[in-house]
Amino acid sequence: MLHPMAAKDGERAGVLIIRLWVEPGAEGQLRARLTQSRDLASRDQTTHAAGSVDEIVDHVRAWAEDFSEAR
Repeated sequence: MLHPMAAKDGERAGVLIIRLWVEPGAEGQLRARLTQSRDLASRDQTTHAAGSVDEIVDHVRAWAEDFSEAR
């Protein structure tokens, strides 16, 4: 669980945590869980799952774009 943190005056801070693993018996299938928050001062977080490098990159890109556009 992410815990709220105070940011410096005027600073916005977010976090994206990626947990990767390979499931045994799944022919080396990559798995990922992405936990993200756009605002460390809030307890709001979302979690996504991904099963390929492309899906992981797509989630990271979407999170970064969403963070950069949010005001």
